[in-house]
Amino acid sequence: MQQVKERVEHWATIAIERGWSSQWVEGAIFPRELVALLASCDALGVRRIVESGRQDGYSTMVLGQWAESVSGRVVSIDLETDPATAQACRARLEPFGRVELRKGNAFELVGAALVSTEEPTALLLDGPKGHPALSMLFAAASLPHLRLLAQHNLDPGLSETELLQARAGREVFYEDLGLDGMPSWDRLGDIELKELVAMAAARSLEHSTLAMVRLDAADRQRLATTKAVQLSLLQPQLVARMWRFGAHRALRRAARASFSIQRRTGIGMS
Repeated sequence: MQQVKERVEHWATIAIERGWSSQWVEGAIFPRELVALLASCDALGVRRIVESGRQDGYSTMVLGQWAESVSGRVVSIDLETDPATAQACRARLEPFGRVELRKGNAFELVGAALVSTEEPTALLLDGPKGHPALSMLFAAASLPHLRLLAQHNLDPGLSETELLQARAGREVFYEDLGLDGMPSWDRLGDIELKELVAMAAARSLEHSTLAMVRLDAADRQRLATTKAVQLSLLQPQLVARMWRFGAHRALRRAARASFSIQRRTGIGMS
């Protein structure tokens, strides 16, 4: 934990110097959430981050700065449904040579990206959301080179948040890392609050929603063997098996069928 705190101060200082708060865009991960994520990645020896859902490219820009700092790599996946947004995003990220942008469906591309290497890896899901994302998160725990799992937009009280916390066996947000009182972290918090209030951020600033699980052997077993009715067809062991056999397109079809079932039954829909 001490190493995480040291890296938190390092990345909080960088966030202040580079103006992460003033560059934030609506819907993106908050700066302090990203600081906690990168600090955890550093402490765990992560050298590759697979991100799904980049929107305007704000978080991907920050991940690109991390990749340059540690000589790491980032694979960023997005559907790019809006051509104008996608073009602007790609232009924003062009300076980051260690960031690879992939276009396509997360259920087809995330697994392919995860199993293509044995580098120490972190998975950051910001699209899809909810239980379908949680299925992939749990499945990723079965891969021995995965060191950190993170999912955005997990508000306190949501059923998927409660399922993740129950399976992780502990709290999963930065509020539980004991970071208050650290100079750069606290200063970044003040700046973030001021900037985001000025931007009229739609998401509540009272609590982070980026859940993170730092994996150990017990975590891997517990998460990877999760069976939950909320996950419908996308049970983690099935997802992991399909990844191992390269059945990525089949998983995409299974995800579509799973969502259809959830929509009809209401089970797993937040």
